Parts: sequence; C-alpha cells; structure tokens
Amino acid sequence: MVDFARLEEEANLLVASGEKAKAIKAAYELALASARAKDFARAERWRQKLYQLDPMALTEIVNAGEVIEAEKAGGLDQSYLDLWPKLFHALTGEETNALYYALQEKVFEADQVVFEQGKRHARLYFVVTGQLKLIHAKENREYFLQTINKSEIVGVDTFFTISTCTTSLVTLSRVKLLCLERETMDGWQEQFPGLERKLHDFCMDFNNIPDLLKRKGLDRRTQTRYPVEGIAVIDLLNASGASLGREFKGKLADISEGGVSFFIKTAKRETARLLLGRRITFTLGMNVPVLPEKFAMA
Repeated sequence: MVDFARLEEEANLLVASGEKAKAIKAAYELALASARAKDFARAERWRQKLYQLDPMALTEIVNAGEVIEAEKAGGLDQSYLDLWPKLFHALTGEETNALYYALQEKVFEADQVVFEQGKRHARLYFVVTGQLKLIHAKENREYFLQTINKSEIVGVDTFFTISTCTTSLVTLSRVKLLCLERETMDGWQEQFPGLERKLHDFCMDFNNIPDLLKRKGLDRRTQTRYPVEGIAVIDLLNASGASLGREFKGKLADISEGGVSFFIKTAKRETARLLLGRRITFTLGMNVPVLPEKFAMA
C-alpha cells in the first residue's frame, strides 16, 4: 500500500527547498500513484503542482493527464452509463469521466422528502433504483403530479435556472440516486466548456413541470399579469428585517395581485441565485398602465 502521507511530505520538502528537478519528479510520481489508487482528487492536485513548478514540463504534465483519464475510464460502472446511453454517447471521454466522478450516490428510504416546494435546491438527480413522486401543494391541498422511475432525471427546472422548487419530490420506496451539484458544474466552464450545454439539451426531455401543473389546473400564473415599465430599487434585509445597506436596481417587468416581477443584470449566475428567498423592500418608479381598480394607487 502506498504511503501517500510520507510521499507528500517528501515532495513538499523538495518544493520548499527549491530543488526543481527533483520536485517535478516527485510531483509526477505522486500524480501517477494517486491515479492508479483511484484517488483522482489527489492526482489532479499533484498534476496542477507540476504546472506551478514548471509550465514547460510538458512531458510530465501530458503523461500525468493521460494516466489520470485512463484510470478514470477503467473505473466506470457500465451499468450506470447504460441507464442514460443517449447522454453519455454525446460526451467525449474526458467529459464522461468528469460527469461520472462528480455524481454523488445518495440513498433515501421510503416516504422521505428529497426536495421541497418553495425551497432553493440546485441539485440534479439521476434515478438509479426505486420510485418517487412529484407533488404540488396549493391552498392546503396536495396534488399528485407524476411518478418518477429508474433512469429518469429530476430537478431540471431548478438546476439550470435560477428558481425555487415548484414541486416536492418524495420517495415511494427505497431509492438510490446520483446527485450532481450546480456548483460542481459551474467549475467545469474552463476545462469542459461544452459539457453544460450537452447536459442541458439532454435534460430538457425531463423538464415537464410546467406542463404537469397546467394539466392539473395548477398553473402558478393564475393571476393576470400586466406589463409595466420602470425601475425598482431593491434593498436586501437581514433576518430581523433591518436593511443590509446593499441597494441595487432592477427593471420592472409586470405586476399582478400576487406581486411584482423585475429583471436584474449580473455578470455572475451565483449572485442572482443568492437572491432567492431573501427578504427585500423595494421602491418603484414606473409608468403606470391602465389597470383594474384593485391596483389603484393613491
């Protein structure tokens, strides 16, 4: 058994001493040994260390990368890949490895809630075994929408968009799921720029929540929306309702009995995601259209 603690200590001493050639050799050997031990996080870490030590150590960097990918490919469970053949056939070898090893296995017993309506949930679930149900709650009633079975994917609506859950997912039996975190996918943008698009395109076949709600007469947008133009100045509040002093502006979109919607511009998806579920106050400056009397303003 490889003593990684000892090898890493020796490699770090070589790096600290400035013995570049020996440090590169030690980092390279650690990357290979880690990959062969299926410790891919450690292998990638020491491959990155090669870049830091000498970006021109191309032989070691390239070879380490090839060994890591080969070891990853050799460890794939084909039975999982066969559940979603259309998806994995569309991916390159490296993309397949990235997605496969990012999936976290989770097991739920019967009658457990996986995600809950109205809550934030940026995870995508691949169903390996078992059965679940999608439900929607409205006016103290629970409506059954759909049964989710093996090889289906769920959580699409909140994984690829910035939104809270419009349904709850509850297990009907013991289930095994593979879970992908949104944060993990965000980290692929540079190394695997096409992976998110491929995953998104495949998952659209499972994005049927709006249709399910409509069929049951549960469309969230039952109240008439009236377009408006203007600016909203939004102020974030803390848990006690006090201002955080972080005002920003948004562009108004529409108004209904249920509230007001607006757009904001941000360079980062995560910034917008952090606003979900936050308490706010806002000041409106708008061109008021002709509205029903219930919207009359003093």
